[in-house]
Amino acid sequence: MAEALGLDGTEHEIWLLIATAIAGVAAAILVLIFSTSGENPTMRTLRCSMGFFVAIVWIMAIADEVVGVLKVSHIH
Repeated sequence: MAEALGLDGTEHEIWLLIATAIAGVAAAILVLIFSTSGENPTMRTLRCSMGFFVAIVWIMAIADEVVGVLKVSHIH
């Protein structure tokens, strides 16, 4: 898992993963506390932007995996 995240060989790998998990949980709690039924346009834009950013990260991770498979199978 750490290799896929680009943390392979990092000295403080476990602490980076723990900090990331804590930050994610904190962000989720803040969204649950401060979100409404979607009436506030600023918050709606913020949630959409966060969703877009997450989608970009997923696409990058999948693309990296596909490139890795292609390299292993010697397809250029």
